[in-house]
Amino acid sequence: MDIAARNRQLCLGRPVTISEIPIPTDVDSALYFFPLDTTMAIGSIKARISHWTKFVSYLKAIPNLSLPLHPFIILQFAKDELGEVTRLKDYISTLICRSKQLNLFVEAYNISDLISTAQRRAISLLKKDPMKAPPATTRWIHATESARQGALILFWVSTGLRESGLLSLERNSLPIKEELEKLRKEGKVHFEFRVFKDKSDVYSHFMPIDKLLFIYNYLETAKLPSRFLPFSTMDVSCLLDTLNKKSIKATSHSFRRAFAISLRHKLDNLGYNDKAIKGSVLIRINKYVGWSSESNQFFNYSKDFKQYNPTLFLDMTSQALVDYVLEK
Repeated sequence: MDIAARNRQLCLGRPVTISEIPIPTDVDSALYFFPLDTTMAIGSIKARISHWTKFVSYLKAIPNLSLPLHPFIILQFAKDELGEVTRLKDYISTLICRSKQLNLFVEAYNISDLISTAQRRAISLLKKDPMKAPPATTRWIHATESARQGALILFWVSTGLRESGLLSLERNSLPIKEELEKLRKEGKVHFEFRVFKDKSDVYSHFMPIDKLLFIYNYLETAKLPSRFLPFSTMDVSCLLDTLNKKSIKATSHSFRRAFAISLRHKLDNLGYNDKAIKGSVLIRINKYVGWSSESNQFFNYSKDFKQYNPTLFLDMTSQALVDYVLEK
């Protein structure tokens, strides 16, 4: 049996030794060995190649390690090799999916429960969880030092953008106020805008027309020009610094948390629980915000939504958005 055939046999669920675990080096070989990656964006597949290479290299450096593995090897790997929770979550997602495709774990264990436990322990160990970042509330607007900072909060919450997307917005992708009002008169409720950079290779995003008009009016009330793009790294740093000086422990995740929690409250009020949201509703949420189609970020960011009073939140998730995700 040649090497390619043997590796294909491994992919079908019959790994033999640690040394024979395949390590893809490009997108094509990743899709060959791990067919579940086919639904992912190219950028995500490339990230998984890096994660998997690091993990398998770690396994191969452990003397006398044999298959099958105990799932807690992932926790040991995180402790030894990783030091940031954001990376940890991405790594765990990769390692779970690919290890299960190769049947690397001991079958007697409930893999999902064990990995969930490992993830919680690792997060506790590293004492930082971006999914627990405080979500933005109306108080934050009053804590800012300028209307421009307020506009940054409002825009960030209403779009749910990653920081990289926020900082790479195409300057002319947002319609001016007059164009928005014309679109609204034509019966449009959303508009599409683009970013130059996104780790999931999703460059088209959407926003409710009424929320951008709200931001324009907010700036006009403060006698500032409505053209507020582009945002810079300095804008974000200054905003977070301003909020932290007011004892608000804001992070770049806080704005996506507010988006997700606000929308989750509205869906919950309409009777949509986790099970009802999974499927087409979640896919449309991911498409609107620009998350990958298989992402569970919406649930991760909003899992504790019942702990928050919805009246305290910046209501930047409009009825138009709710109608869109529910396909009304």
